[in-house]
Amino acid sequence: MRHIKLLGVATVAALAMFVLPSVAAASGGVEADSYPVSFRWEEEGPSHFSIPGFTPVICEEAGSVGEATGPVDDLGSIIGMSCKKEGAPSGKQLEMNGCEFEFHPGSSKSFDVGPPGCGPITNLPLSCTKSIPAQTGVPATYEATTSEEHEAILVSVSEILIEVTAFCGGGTATIEFGGSWLVTGLDLDQELVDIRRGDKLDGFFIAGEESEVEAEQPHFAAETYPNPLSGSLNAGEDVTFEFEGIKITCTAANFSTNLTAATTALPLTTSLSECAQAGGSAASITMNSCRISYNLSNSDFVPPLAYKGTIGVDCSKEGDYIKLSSNGCTDLRIGAQSPSSSSVIFRNTGSGTARYLELDTATASQISYTYESGFCVLLGKEHNDGTLTVGEVTLSGI
Repeated sequence: MRHIKLLGVATVAALAMFVLPSVAAASGGVEADSYPVSFRWEEEGPSHFSIPGFTPVICEEAGSVGEATGPVDDLGSIIGMSCKKEGAPSGKQLEMNGCEFEFHPGSSKSFDVGPPGCGPITNLPLSCTKSIPAQTGVPATYEATTSEEHEAILVSVSEILIEVTAFCGGGTATIEFGGSWLVTGLDLDQELVDIRRGDKLDGFFIAGEESEVEAEQPHFAAETYPNPLSGSLNAGEDVTFEFEGIKITCTAANFSTNLTAATTALPLTTSLSECAQAGGSAASITMNSCRISYNLSNSDFVPPLAYKGTIGVDCSKEGDYIKLSSNGCTDLRIGAQSPSSSSVIFRNTGSGTARYLELDTATASQISYTYESGFCVLLGKEHNDGTLTVGEVTLSGI
């Protein structure tokens, strides 16, 4: 049995809500036959969290209507949920702590617990479970279906394992999360409109050459704007931070941004996971409002095939920083900066609407940072000898 609930902006105390983007995006993700279009979410069955061998927790949810003026990448985000054990008289409201379940029907076909650095989510009524941390790339399916003879999308998360911290006294473990929703499109008259998930890439590339004229210099560009971009480390690549007394390596990284115009600077929302200190000890990296930024140089390399550039750290909030925590160095901070020594090569790949960028291994040295707590403060607080290495990345429109 389906459950349909439509929520307005003021329905803050609702059990669960979906937030849907209202700006146009590049092709890919979800497309409709006409715009503007509203997305209506209908529960196909109750969502649940469970630990194998224990009674599952059932979650009651509602949907919200949002408007899109063009194809979108992010279909919706669950920003609240009330869950209870089977037989319990009432549910418990999850403490989302800034996190959302973000659904991405584009090329990644996944959902995230995000944005990076949020949370963790707490108050989940499962035995021993304490919190769900931010994470990316949890698989989801977005299947073509029909509703009342119109194209629609069935969104499903089927017994997917989600990392959970502080499980039964400490450490990490996994629990299962499952659910499914039918998503249909509505026009301004609340009549059904065909919607579908598209796989097309919207050409993303570098154009220009070394010049004294700013408009002719190398710049990131796309065939249409805005153009959502996403990327990840290529197989076998990693991201490494090295400082006096510490080295941290992350083997998983995801990058994204929304390109709204041609630009020479590309700050990418960055999510780093599977991080460890040299020797194998666990480490964590919280990006806060900071991002790894790729920047083009006004110099010739072999245009239009390849271009030179630099990397740095960009933070949207003044005074913000990346926080690294590891054994012995519990609070290492990296603020916004453009290191004096850094380099990367960008390569245009593909053609037409399938163009994308291959980013070679990027390096930056003489990175400034501070030790705020832990044994590392014995080395002094302020330093400028850090290095950052970002492995090869593929970055494309969605």
